[in-house]
Amino acid sequence: MTGSHVIREMYSIDALRAPSKRDLDSIARLYRESIPQSFLARLRPGFFERLMESALKRSLVGVFVLRERLSGETAGFLVHSRAHGWMKKAVSARPAVFAVELLKNLFNPDAWSYAFGALHAKSRGSDEEKGGKSPAAEMFAIAVAGQLRDAGWGKKLVEAFEKRLAEEGGDGYIIMTLADNAVGNAFYKKMGALLCGTHESPNGAVNVYCKKLSGHA
Repeated sequence: MTGSHVIREMYSIDALRAPSKRDLDSIARLYRESIPQSFLARLRPGFFERLMESALKRSLVGVFVLRERLSGETAGFLVHSRAHGWMKKAVSARPAVFAVELLKNLFNPDAWSYAFGALHAKSRGSDEEKGGKSPAAEMFAIAVAGQLRDAGWGKKLVEAFEKRLAEEGGDGYIIMTLADNAVGNAFYKKMGALLCGTHESPNGAVNVYCKKLSGHA
């Protein structure tokens, strides 16, 4: 048995259904480690945890986690959503806590409308001819623990998400990331996503990627 096979046997990817505080803390830690420090500095402590907790409780997002089988520790995650505007819905339950932070600390909410418009324009010809809709899913965030990077786990998380999306009738999705997130931009391109455009936000330029699933040209 090779070393890489042993490592694969040590971890599994599962859909997270009822996240514990331990899950949320681990996901938030990995998220903070994966984003540019310039953006992280704009987030108030606990913001991402509260956002995920609210969104998960209201079934606005789904999460795939990479776990170490023996300890149950979370070593990676992928957050996705099928609902356009999920973030606004997630913060609406506690507007006093979230509303100002949403506008100041995350991408301009108008970027979501821009993203879906860019994706629709990118696929307009084939979609309109078939009477279909432009994809509405979003891959919001993905991260893998440092010691497991470059071992293919990020790709496996994306594959798990795409498999679920296809099973639910989805035909593609968007990704948004800061233009200065070199690691993220390189990874999304490697996964086959196309750069649909760039949107200016209060935190700088945001790249919008589009990906159509296989069989949905």
